[in-house]
Amino acid sequence: MEKFGWAFIGCGGIAHITATELVRTKDNEIVSAWNRTSEKADKFVKKFGGTAYKTIEDAINAPGVDGVYIAV
Repeated sequence: MEKFGWAFIGCGGIAHITATELVRTKDNEIVSAWNRTSEKADKFVKKFGGTAYKTIEDAINAPGVDGVYIAV
């Protein structure tokens, strides 16, 4: 079974709570993330996986993204 790939837009507290639960499942993965502050996105993907992108459009259109979680 292929995993459902998520793009996270916003990497604050709510995103961390959601991502913590999401990565515990077998059928979901975080593929990409974007945050206004790139350092936050970098820390987020180091913790949960995926790639940090410089633009929202790039994060949403990244290969493997099936859905977008907006936490802004």
